[in-house]
Amino acid sequence: MNMLHLYGTVGFSGWGEDHFTSVAVIEWLAAQTGEITVHINSGGGDAAEGQAIYAALARYPGKVTVFVDSVAASAASLIAMAGDEIVMSLGSWMLIHDPATPWTEGRGDAADHARLAQHLELIASGYAAIYAERTGNSEAVCRELMRAETLLTADAAVQMGFATRIETAAVAEPVAAFDYRIYANVPKSAHDAADGLGAFKGKQAVLAMIAGKAGATHKETSPMNMRTNPASPEKKDGEGGSKIVMTARQVTRVYAAADMAKMPHDKAAALIESGLSLEMALEKITAYWAEQGDVDRPMHGAPTSRIGRDEGTTMRDGITEALVARMTGAREVTGPARHYMGMTFPEMAATFVGSRESVRTAGDRIRAIEMATHSRSDFPAIFENALNKSLLAVYSAAPVSYRSIAQRRDFRDFRPHPVVGVGDFPMLEQVGEGGEIKYGTTSESKETLALIAYAKAFRISRQMLVDDDLGAVERLLADRGRAVAAFEDKTFYQMALSGVNADGPTLLQTARQVFNTTDGTKAAAPGALNIANVGVAWSSVRKRKSLDGNDLELIPTVLLVGPDKELEAMQLVADISANESGKVNPYAGKLTVAVSAKIVGNAWHLFASPEAAPCFAYGYLEGESGPRLRMDEPFGQQGMAWSVELDFGCGAIDFRGGYKNAGA
Repeated sequence: MNMLHLYGTVGFSGWGEDHFTSVAVIEWLAAQTGEITVHINSGGGDAAEGQAIYAALARYPGKVTVFVDSVAASAASLIAMAGDEIVMSLGSWMLIHDPATPWTEGRGDAADHARLAQHLELIASGYAAIYAERTGNSEAVCRELMRAETLLTADAAVQMGFATRIETAAVAEPVAAFDYRIYANVPKSAHDAADGLGAFKGKQAVLAMIAGKAGATHKETSPMNMRTNPASPEKKDGEGGSKIVMTARQVTRVYAAADMAKMPHDKAAALIESGLSLEMALEKITAYWAEQGDVDRPMHGAPTSRIGRDEGTTMRDGITEALVARMTGAREVTGPARHYMGMTFPEMAATFVGSRESVRTAGDRIRAIEMATHSRSDFPAIFENALNKSLLAVYSAAPVSYRSIAQRRDFRDFRPHPVVGVGDFPMLEQVGEGGEIKYGTTSESKETLALIAYAKAFRISRQMLVDDDLGAVERLLADRGRAVAAFEDKTFYQMALSGVNADGPTLLQTARQVFNTTDGTKAAAPGALNIANVGVAWSSVRKRKSLDGNDLELIPTVLLVGPDKELEAMQLVADISANESGKVNPYAGKLTVAVSAKIVGNAWHLFASPEAAPCFAYGYLEGESGPRLRMDEPFGQQGMAWSVELDFGCGAIDFRGGYKNAGA
């Protein structure tokens, strides 16, 4: 069985402890098959990283068994919830509390802080939802446990549903290195272990910010408090001899550099508390590294840093998210994207390739973009990724109705794929005295679907990029995204409403159109959209039988109409408080109205859930979720050439889940 140890801080390096990141966990999981065991010994760390690791483990297809070897606090407790089985060692414990973000720096006006508070509440709600799903408690109860910073012993964790069982043969390991003094409710042994880690004044402020539980003893000296005090502005080195107070991010930089240079933690803490500027502190760390006589040795970090997130990845992700935010008009971003939000597109390009030249004039901007797009850097791929995210955001939000009545089935290639409609599972039979179990057979009916490749080229002009007009780029993408969604909708309904009287394609299994009177999928005579006629359609769908002649017990869920019948459809499904039984609306809350302008006149359709009995199916090439952008030509005289590409297929696969009335 494959084994993963998550020991140390969640998502952070540079403070002298071991650490692990979501990127490392995802890469490790990608190479695994079968069951895995995850051993946790962590005091917590970055809330978002904890969520990402939890999601990665929860998505893993094999069984996941989590062992809490000593402690699973804060973000680490959320990671533990991903286990199909959660096992506590004797003496181990969990701690859950409200998460915070390491990107908080105390800057901004009241609106900025209100948005940050809202963001943190969203994170906390996400944590509570996961705890609630795991334990069976309500989200409200879990939120109260988080606000109270609840310590769970092994027994309490099992009793409250946060763990499955206690492994009596396993005794808890020593707690992972972490400053547990930032928590109010931890075992004394953990608090004492933190006391033995050395000077923590500078470090504690950063950790307190991450855990959201800064103690009163540190409140006076926290960089957070000093930065938000207007009377104590940050001084430059040499201004009146005032002591410089580093920001939280600068403290992190110092510890990261010290860790790489193998400088003892107490020496790094002394640099932070000495009042030096960041530049001077980094110079002293570099000098210390040189004094060790290993100037030819790469400055590798702790052993676990080999699976960490490098700065190149952080920059790529930050620029990508900043570009997406700029193009979509988002005002709030988190993480490394915040650093790039104030940059123009040419400045991002120059920063990514490491250019130190100024980007002031139009010529500077052109050279910066050309350097980034013509060099061997992957900046074009970053821009392409950002454009694809923006395109998909608009495309996904486009109002198309076909997805509510069709089932999605993706394909590995462009060959015609048989879509098998399998009949009933063979009925169970009594096992005889000899223990013989008889094999059964199923009935099958085949239809075929195939993908078709579509594409259209366009250009993003050099003027848009040089002028940093990302809003114009977004409008261009929005037009393309809505156009692709409309194209899919049109393609689907051309298929679904094809044939005589728009009764749909002819099926191979019946040699009849999807909607016909022989199979009972079409009304014999047109009828108005009213309770009585919908009742006839409802009864017809409910009586459908499988290929083997057994009742399917289908329940209609979607009422599909054209614009001419939209008002009547909404009135039909509206919730009405009636004082007489004859006036009660039986379809309120049971049917969802879908509308398509492709349906003309009075026709209306009733469908069962496409997951239960699909009449139609659609799909993309496996791994895709809609359109994608591809760069055809890098930055040149006429800008960038792009192609919008779509691999899409749709077709009819059965008749049992639908009903049509031509309407009156």
